[in-house]
Amino acid sequence: MTVILLILKIIGILLLSLIGIVLFLLALVLFVPIRYQISGEIEETVKLQGKIHWLLHIVSFSFSYEGETPDYGLRIFGFRVGFGKKKASALDEEDFSEEEITSEAAEKGASEPLVLADKEEESDVTKQTEKTDTRIFKKQKVQRNSSSIWQRIRRFLQRIQQKVKRLFHAVRQLPQKITDIKTLFTDETNKKSVSLLFAELKYLLRHSRFRKIKTRLLFSLGDPATTGQILGILCMIPMLYQYEINIYPDFEAEKPYIKGSYFIKGYVRLVHGLISFVRLWKEKEFRKFVKTILKKIER
Repeated sequence: MTVILLILKIIGILLLSLIGIVLFLLALVLFVPIRYQISGEIEETVKLQGKIHWLLHIVSFSFSYEGETPDYGLRIFGFRVGFGKKKASALDEEDFSEEEITSEAAEKGASEPLVLADKEEESDVTKQTEKTDTRIFKKQKVQRNSSSIWQRIRRFLQRIQQKVKRLFHAVRQLPQKITDIKTLFTDETNKKSVSLLFAELKYLLRHSRFRKIKTRLLFSLGDPATTGQILGILCMIPMLYQYEINIYPDFEAEKPYIKGSYFIKGYVRLVHGLISFVRLWKEKEFRKFVKTILKKIER
């Protein structure tokens, strides 16, 4: 009896330890913020660089863009993790070699397929028999693989054609879908769901807003009157007064342009997204509202 109780005690300790580890990892994912920062310059070309990191840089993703050469990388515990290319398998290598044999045979007239010479010294009769068998086997194998490759290419092209058709169909239906969704948002029966959605969006924006913005921008629209109007509109945006956003108009330039530098920093906690999702999804009317929107999109 004592042994059984000891075994049960050990199992209980292991289970509690496992549950504790799972809860600890879940708390890390939900409560430890995902931090980000973006900086760059706007001149003749746009320069952009940024970094997203989590849990004391244990996981970090950096990216940069200058002209037409984007660059990005993922690091875990300081080690770079590549977005690896798929390595060719042994089957792919075999198919490739057979394609080379087929093309080489076609260039030479393909009177008879290529065969590998036997390196061992054998009698003439045995050697000739093996060569004949090898020719027949090789010819059948090359024909079979050539047919298989062509079939795979045809299936691939057919899939692309079907996806393009679906894409064009979706683009044609987009205006009608937008109209239908707009009608749903303005419908009186969905008024409560829409208000709940906007309330949660406001909650998420409040907790995930930029913590720091520092900019110094010089702009012109080529026309002094238009430049002044845009500057007046920008001055009415309250957010511009919460951060170090410096915008200077150029009334003398004859061509439109924008130049300057910018720096943005902030963080996001996943727990806020989870809270919003739970509060929305527990409302039966909102679930019906989401299902109706998904049906409109799928049509």
